[in-house]
Amino acid sequence: MLTIVSPWLCAASLWANTRPPVHRLDARRPALSGPVEHAEIDGFRVHFTRSGSDAPPDDDTDADKLPDLVDAILAGLATGTTAFEEEGFRPLIGDGTAGGDDAIDVYVTDIDAYGYAIPTSTGGQGWSCYIEIDPDTDVFGRIAESVAVHELHHCVQFRYNPNLASWIYEAGATYEQYSHVRDPVLDVALGSLYAMRLDATELKLATTVDRLEYAGFLWMKFWTEFEGYDPDRLPRMWEILADAQGWRPGLQLASEEIFGLPLGQLFLHHAAWNGFACGGSDGLHYLDDPLPCVTESSVPLIPWDGDAPMEIHHSEGPFTSESLDLTPKLTPERDTELTLTCEGQEGLRYALVHLVGGRGVQLTEDVAPSVRRPTLSLARGDRARAVVVGTETPLNATCSVELWQPGPAGCASTSSLAPVSWALGLLGALLLRRGGAPLAP
Repeated sequence: MLTIVSPWLCAASLWANTRPPVHRLDARRPALSGPVEHAEIDGFRVHFTRSGSDAPPDDDTDADKLPDLVDAILAGLATGTTAFEEEGFRPLIGDGTAGGDDAIDVYVTDIDAYGYAIPTSTGGQGWSCYIEIDPDTDVFGRIAESVAVHELHHCVQFRYNPNLASWIYEAGATYEQYSHVRDPVLDVALGSLYAMRLDATELKLATTVDRLEYAGFLWMKFWTEFEGYDPDRLPRMWEILADAQGWRPGLQLASEEIFGLPLGQLFLHHAAWNGFACGGSDGLHYLDDPLPCVTESSVPLIPWDGDAPMEIHHSEGPFTSESLDLTPKLTPERDTELTLTCEGQEGLRYALVHLVGGRGVQLTEDVAPSVRRPTLSLARGDRARAVVVGTETPLNATCSVELWQPGPAGCASTSSLAPVSWALGLLGALLLRRGGAPLAP
């Protein structure tokens, strides 16, 4: 969770929908409600009091004369520092002397969210931050520790660029939070975020509706796992974002440099992968670790028999998606070629996903408008799924399908579910990859 002082401001909670965002109009250091005590570890100074509204519960399980919440915060700061250094992020720097020395200051203070991270300029050294954590933050289930990791990763993000949109900060910090602090209680919270994001494909990638920016961690997970797990891609992404005038041109450049794909094409793959997350898992896409999914939620699949064109209309964008399940009526009883056509606005991309035994083994895609159309060769009993995304404007598309079945003596017979006049051209198969291996049955 974070607060950006200018030009925009945001605050957040570990649990989506728990506490509303609050706009901070300044970055004044908090004045605690009682005599201030300090707990320090290398690079950090925690400020807390034992009286008034800012006082945490006085539980001291380990009898070290520090409240359990302060111990949890210190643990989270240590965990995050080590993890972020090992991942290759830029090192943290002190936040100046406003808190008494050059350490990054963490204030236990009564706020309306579990935590804030506030960027602070250090002049020639770049950006740092200070952190605020609410005294009522839960300590059970390592929640408070995870909150400290989350806020600390915002400090890392500010080392690159403090002026991006809130969703990308929260998506990144949530990914790190749940990757490095593991606990059954946190797994449940993570499962709720999976469910929220998978169930809302009509909401744009950058949405902050219903606190879905936290559920944007799934984009970061995809970023590290597409074409084989590589956690180094996240620091590389932030290096590119450092000079970006906005998240979208930054991610466009990062997608091209890291994956060799335009951002819109990468998002189409992301949408297809999401169809195999959590309850829809086929064992070939998202990894079980890090960030395991304990919910049976899955991307809604719209049944489509192909008798009539399918109309798709989203009210917001860009970067939304829809998944269409080609129903058993389209399941071939003999070898069949299935072609998908979608027409719509600029930035429309679409694909056919080939399913064999319930596993997504091939993705064939295209960009509208084009004379080529995604076509799959289906054996008897195979299934197919259509994935449609909008990458420039809200998704508005009209899609149709056509079946072609080989006739006797080498001729072709056509079963047209939505006739069109254009000539077919087959796209080369673009195999989805996981762990460096093609997704093949």
